[in-house]
Amino acid sequence: MRQAVKSLEQQIRRLGTVSDKALRQFEAIRLDGATRREEQIVRKAVKDGLFSDLAALEHELESSSESSPKLASFRAVPAALLIWASTELHLEPIMKMGHEGDMPSTAAAKYDWTPDSASTRQGIVSFRVVDPGWKWRGRVLARPKLCLCK
Repeated sequence: MRQAVKSLEQQIRRLGTVSDKALRQFEAIRLDGATRREEQIVRKAVKDGLFSDLAALEHELESSSESSPKLASFRAVPAALLIWASTELHLEPIMKMGHEGDMPSTAAAKYDWTPDSASTRQGIVSFRVVDPGWKWRGRVLARPKLCLCK
């Protein structure tokens, strides 16, 4: 009888170990599936221009000189949605819409350029960001689009 009880206790311990391992594997599969779905959603939204449109709207509202109480409350909407996308979807802009700067022409290949900016770029290049580009969980989904400043 003691031997049977001892054997039963060992089997229960092994079953507990196996079931814990199986639960960890199921949780890993669930998280992987959720991450893949998140990536699909983010990629589609980036491809459709949703976040770029929000960034453009935010830029236009920030640079607008018109002031009214309704417009002031509306100005917060694009920024709030972009913050939400950053927090919940792990999406980050690469550059800020409308940002102007200079870079060596050797760095120009890292970016997409508007068609009218396709001329040969030499030396220091002055640019303006027309689309910020997007990263998801550190991976580039869309490169920033720049135009040459004249």
